[in-house]
Amino acid sequence: MSSKPELAGWRMSTWCTRDDHDNCVEIGTGAGVVGVRDTKEGDRPDQPTLVFGGDAFTAFIRHLVA
Repeated sequence: MSSKPELAGWRMSTWCTRDDHDNCVEIGTGAGVVGVRDTKEGDRPDQPTLVFGGDAFTAFIRHLVA
């Protein structure tokens, strides 16, 4: 299993509301990658995180909004 890349600048989805943080995702970026994590997990270093390359993330988002 490869190690998780360094991700920073975590920000919550713009679809989230102040009252609904438990049903949201956060996006973080690193060198050529984008990470997606559940807001319920907070900043735990061992939390599950989906990591996409830039092109794969773009395709993922396009699929979600299609």
